[in-house]
Amino acid sequence: MVQSGLRQQLRHDYGWVLGAMLPDLDKLVDLRNEGAHETVIGLDALESVRERVVGIGCEGMLARLARVKLRTRASS
Repeated sequence: MVQSGLRQQLRHDYGWVLGAMLPDLDKLVDLRNEGAHETVIGLDALESVRERVVGIGCEGMLARLARVKLRTRASS
C-alpha cells in the first residue's frame, strides 16, 4: 500500500525514494542509534553519511529531496 501510494504521488521519483534514499537513511539511523545508546562514533563513519546527506562529491540527499518536493508541488 505504501509503495503504491508513493508511486502515485512521486511518479518521477519513487524509484529513488525506495531504492537509494531508504538505505542512506538506514545508515544514518544506525549511526545515530549507536551514538545515542552504545558507543562514540568515529569521524570516518560520520563523514561518509554526511557527504551523502549534504552532497559532497555527489548529489546530496537534501538537494534531491528539495527537487522531489518542488516537482510534486508543481504537478499538484
